[in-house]
Amino acid sequence: MKGVFLVFTAVFLVGSCGKSVNPQMTVKTVSEDHTFLLQARGEIVSSESIPINVPHTVSMQLNIEWLLPEYTAVTKGDLVVRFEADELSTQRGQSLVSIANQSLAIRNHMMDSATAHTKIEHESARVAGETVIAQTFADFDPRYFSRIEIIDAIGDLDFLGVEASFYDWQSGTHDQRTTAETARIQAERSSVELQLNRQESALEATELRSPADGIFLHARTPWGQKIGRGRPAYPGMAVGMLPVDGKLEARIYVPKIDAIGIEAGQLVKLLVDADVDRELEGKVESVSPMAISKNSRDPRQYVLVSASLNDGSREGVRIGSALTATIVTANLKKAIVLPQQAVFNEKNESVVYVMSGGRLDARTVELGRKSPTLIEVAKGLAPGEFVSLIAPAVVDA
Repeated sequence: MKGVFLVFTAVFLVGSCGKSVNPQMTVKTVSEDHTFLLQARGEIVSSESIPINVPHTVSMQLNIEWLLPEYTAVTKGDLVVRFEADELSTQRGQSLVSIANQSLAIRNHMMDSATAHTKIEHESARVAGETVIAQTFADFDPRYFSRIEIIDAIGDLDFLGVEASFYDWQSGTHDQRTTAETARIQAERSSVELQLNRQESALEATELRSPADGIFLHARTPWGQKIGRGRPAYPGMAVGMLPVDGKLEARIYVPKIDAIGIEAGQLVKLLVDADVDRELEGKVESVSPMAISKNSRDPRQYVLVSASLNDGSREGVRIGSALTATIVTANLKKAIVLPQQAVFNEKNESVVYVMSGGRLDARTVELGRKSPTLIEVAKGLAPGEFVSLIAPAVVDA
């Protein structure tokens, strides 16, 4: 970097025990203009687009069977996405069969119930008739019947009374049992009917068409992966998009360790891989508050920077083009800049070690702007001084 001079000097420092130490590297301070630059890779994306979503009326997962290739020009009504329908059709057929079986089960249950009710009425009538006969027999004159015959007749009458009570109970609870069983089968049928409605809604949405003219792009998952064939899609999920003409921006992936000093409004210079002879310009619009991964397979963390393009830079630029971005994070005038390794933190203060009379003296300084490798010393140093890159403790070791 301009203005930073590394001077290899044989410095013999005298320690508390009077022993010399090995020669160390020092930096000579110079007051000059400095520009902090940061480079990173990125791509051209659309800042505004029309999403193509799975309808919210679909309440189940769909699998993408076919997807129109990216950057294909489409007109309104063109087919852009098709979902698998064979399995859905099979499931729909199974649901129809299940509903038919349950409807048949309800009809059979009602017929069986009517038959059982008739049987109960017949049995109840039989018991009533036998009771009349038994009562008549029990009222006979004891002079004409033996005592045992009379006791047997009374026992038969008591049994018939219990049997009559049983059939009365069966008749009274029969309708309740019939209603409960019918309601159970109807509930099962309603559940299958609801499932059938979902399947039919999904079948109606197995083809998505373009809502407008434009260039079709694949959407991305929340993990940064592009939607593709064979991937699952869920209600309301975006599977594609149509960029709005002229709404372009640069998406820059800055490695987390290098994301220092980036702010909105800073100048960005862009070189698109497809046209490296043409330099585009823009400015930083936003910086993500936290680092993210590009996709689930890449563990590296990046700070996402969005940069707008100047009006003259948008012409001829295609969405999806890869690029190299240079972000100007600072323009310093007559400033002293040191390598980051020359500044130490001691007791929450920034300290540098300045050569003075053959010794290293600690000096507290105030810092300014930073870059991934350099740092501005706003106060505490003068031009022409020599600053050690290694602390005395390391030197003594």
